Amino acid sequence: MDFKLIYFNDCDWKCLRESVFETDFFGSVEFLQIVSKNYSLGYKNCAVLYKDQPVILFSFFYKSGSVILPNHYYYQYIWLKNFIRESWIVIEGIDFLLGHLKNTYKRINIRLPLSFKDVRPFIWQHFDIKIRYTYIKNLSGFDYHPNIMRILKKTDDKLAFAEDSDWNLVWEHHINDLKDFNIPKKKINEYLGFFKEIKELGSLKTFNIYYDGNFISSILAIIDKNSKWAYFPLIGTTDSVVGGASAKLYHFSLETLKSMGILKVDFCGANIKTIARFKQKFNPSLEYYFDLKYYKNLNRYRNLVPDFAFYFKKIKNIIL
Repeated sequence: MDFKLIYFNDCDWKCLRESVFETDFFGSVEFLQIVSKNYSLGYKNCAVLYKDQPVILFSFFYKSGSVILPNHYYYQYIWLKNFIRESWIVIEGIDFLLGHLKNTYKRINIRLPLSFKDVRPFIWQHFDIKIRYTYIKNLSGFDYHPNIMRILKKTDDKLAFAEDSDWNLVWEHHINDLKDFNIPKKKINEYLGFFKEIKELGSLKTFNIYYDGNFISSILAIIDKNSKWAYFPLIGTTDSVVGGASAKLYHFSLETLKSMGILKVDFCGANIKTIARFKQKFNPSLEYYFDLKYYKNLNRYRNLVPDFAFYFKKIKNIIL
């Protein structure tokens, strides 16, 4: 098939996305620039063309000969043309794109968005594939687990909630949480710088809980206004002395997002048993996504293994 790969500068990338009516926040130049700056990564925007028409848009971060995932909740930005009868063109286009990336980079790490389910091109290109999970909460209703409903019915006049307030306390709380999880200082600074700039862009909210006037915890939410999705990349710990605080903070966050017109919330993970057990009580749907890796040197070694086995068997037969 007649494919071409074209790279675009930021200005032309904006125009290209507008031409296909693409508005996903994570492919926007503003988002890419913020990630690039705070994680010290380069980024590229490219398109696969078929008969000079874009069928795939793809942006990615890179450093030192590797395609990089900047953090634990980032989904790769990829747009696919919606063919009614010729979807195979897109599959061939992805295969073409992956071949180019493999020829250019020694290591490739990609986390596919939830909507991307056909990973056959990655299999054909010898990527390692792992299935991961996250919870998606549809905000059409709040039918929670009975235990959560019981907690929400209990009132406490000392509990209060607020959004977009006490940002200094919010930053401090999440920094301390990340330290408790043994996240390196460099990584913590990257997170903090990233979130502060997303906030200035108007795409980050904090939902806070207070007890007797004292700040307890926060949930940070990245807002994609165009898709009407929100994401919970950082969910703060709560004081166990305040019973039900986490459940009530979740509910406050979800209710407020619904009032803003948000339709779905990605809880950003369902892979850690203890955390997943709590999240599932809000009756979200379990969705899977793919983490994909390609290491050129490792794949060379794997390709050599069958040859070694063949010649070893041949020598063994000669000796015996």
